[in-house]
Amino acid sequence: MGIGQNINFLTTQHSITQDILKNSRNISVIVASTDNAMGMPAAFVLSMKMIQRYRPKYICMVGICAGIKGKGKIGDPIIADRVWDYGSGKHIIKKVDEKRIEAFKPYINQIALNKELAAQFSNIILKNLYLDQIQSSWPHDYNNKLMARIGPFASGSAVIANENKLNEIKEQHGQLLGFDMESYAIFYAADNCSHPKLTPFIIKSISDFGDSHKSNPKKDEYQEFAAFTSANLFYQFVVSHLE
Repeated sequence: MGIGQNINFLTTQHSITQDILKNSRNISVIVASTDNAMGMPAAFVLSMKMIQRYRPKYICMVGICAGIKGKGKIGDPIIADRVWDYGSGKHIIKKVDEKRIEAFKPYINQIALNKELAAQFSNIILKNLYLDQIQSSWPHDYNNKLMARIGPFASGSAVIANENKLNEIKEQHGQLLGFDMESYAIFYAADNCSHPKLTPFIIKSISDFGDSHKSNPKKDEYQEFAAFTSANLFYQFVVSHLE
């Protein structure tokens, strides 16, 4: 679609419908909710229903995710440049020093972000656009400068609050930035829907690090902050970068 035409989006975290005015055209944002049902099956079914009904040009998921310590801070937005299901694989028995032990062999079937969108997000990160403004709009000061990041992102079927499980996921990709329970389903739905195809992208911000400290006293506040930074970066990207 060119300038002067509507651009339709599907997001899957909130329950508000909004038309965004950009120059002389409206950008129609179609917002859907899973009624608090988490996980890839719920996200996939909802996405397919919305795709079939509205045929949007883009599909996006915003919200919160777990990050990798040392590769992000609370509130930092992550843009997935590839997504996979970290729980997809084969449970095996292997021999180690003559002992039979259980092991997991992952099947890492990645779906990549559209190259044009990846370049646009990389430019935002390089120039550090929008994040200072977004951070200054938040009522609390965390003394940490927000930074957006783009890189590998994984999804799975369970909430992770376990360092051992986290280490298993990190071993699947050395550059992993974060993980959640839904994003792979969004990419998979877009990749497998009927024509015309649409473009998926994910903007999720870090609210925890998937370890045993997940339920800290500031959990709700961190989740609110992460949701805020994610949604605001989505807005700025839509109005400033998409045609």
